Amino acid sequence: MVLHPGLADVYAAKISDLAAALNDPESRPEAVEILRGLIEKIVLSPDADAANGHVIELYGELGSILSLCGNGMCQNANAR
Repeated sequence: MVLHPGLADVYAAKISDLAAALNDPESRPEAVEILRGLIEKIVLSPDADAANGHVIELYGELGSILSLCGNGMCQNANAR
């Protein structure tokens, strides 16, 4: 399988946009509810080498999570 060379940059930008939406007092409540609906489960595993001593794994609709935000603002609140 071949991945687009810019995929990592797109992923990083979308995560940054999602973080901005979650940190914006006006969009945070809606962003949190949407994100909760997309995450099926969270698994914490002890790992002495990881930050805070744990590895965090999210399971759910990754494609929908990444499509929630673009250009710094939440644009697709119905991404489910």
